[in-house]
Amino acid sequence: MLFRFRDGDTRVEALVGARSIYAVQSQIDAFRERLGQAEDVMTSPHRFLPWVSMSNELPVALLLRRSHELYGVVLLYYRQRYGIPIGLAQAGNLGGQGGVIAAAADRVAAMETASRVLLRSSLAHTVVLSTLWTDKTVPGPNLPVAGVRGQWHFREVRLRLDLSGGLEATMGRLGQKMRRNLRYYRRRAESEFGCRFLPELTPEQRQQAVGVLFDKGRYPTKARRAWRLEAALQAIPGHFAMGLQDAQGDWLSYVTGWRDTDGTSIEWQLNRDHHENASISTVMRSYLLEHEAERGSPAIIFVGETAPFWSRVCEPSICGDLLATREGVIGNIAQKLMCRVSPMGQVAKLHARATSAMV
Repeated sequence: MLFRFRDGDTRVEALVGARSIYAVQSQIDAFRERLGQAEDVMTSPHRFLPWVSMSNELPVALLLRRSHELYGVVLLYYRQRYGIPIGLAQAGNLGGQGGVIAAAADRVAAMETASRVLLRSSLAHTVVLSTLWTDKTVPGPNLPVAGVRGQWHFREVRLRLDLSGGLEATMGRLGQKMRRNLRYYRRRAESEFGCRFLPELTPEQRQQAVGVLFDKGRYPTKARRAWRLEAALQAIPGHFAMGLQDAQGDWLSYVTGWRDTDGTSIEWQLNRDHHENASISTVMRSYLLEHEAERGSPAIIFVGETAPFWSRVCEPSICGDLLATREGVIGNIAQKLMCRVSPMGQVAKLHARATSAMV
């Protein structure tokens, strides 16, 4: 489906559904190439559409033009319950990655235009758009957005682990406690389980690992979701998969993602957690860190978020979250309802931050 809107001098085409977005994928890819962002997997429809489909959300692409010239694309999705949109539109992940394709100077304007257009549509009462903040200066805690009841909120995110200088330099930048934990859990796993690291899995090994581990860890997932994500990742240029097995050949851990000029991005990690206090996740990341540092990768980049144990040693960046709601009674009721239904959700956290800033 295609809808057209105007926002000042900007013409907006809203393409709803995967089929409509696939129809303009060549335009989006050409635009990414023109901006020098062709290798940015997070803004590629090749990743975005399968990921949204896997999550059972409704994908939307907004193409923004000035004087018929494309200057921005916002890739977002409507949250759904039982196949019905609930009025919440989101773009970008918790780390501010993905979501918007635009030159640095146009990124904020593109997202603010998107918020105004979405709130004028009949499907959205709340909009949350997240992006990594590229400006050197960060505004105050609540920066208003023109034309809507909304504000920018800013927070620190840590997703990039610097590997420059190789393994020895990287280990030197880690804290003493972290280095000790990496050594201890790895030696213990090698001694007790006879574990071995497989840095490049074959398609058959990938299938075996996912089939065994998808519901075994602390954060289990459904089989259908697991296989969709695995298929989507295998279609990404530079994709890879690593594994950890015990002495009997049973799968202990699985890591997958992609490599590009920015570094090694980790999309997904599955672990078998039945070994009490073995910290299989730490063991796997010990091998991962060593392997990527020795092969010369500039960084390990965690997609979305990672555990505090690892985020503490990652480089700080600023994520900007735009939270906007429809004016009037509908917007007030919708926001209060979402905060009550999902008190740990992103809308509730941003609403709490805005309220505390006004006190």
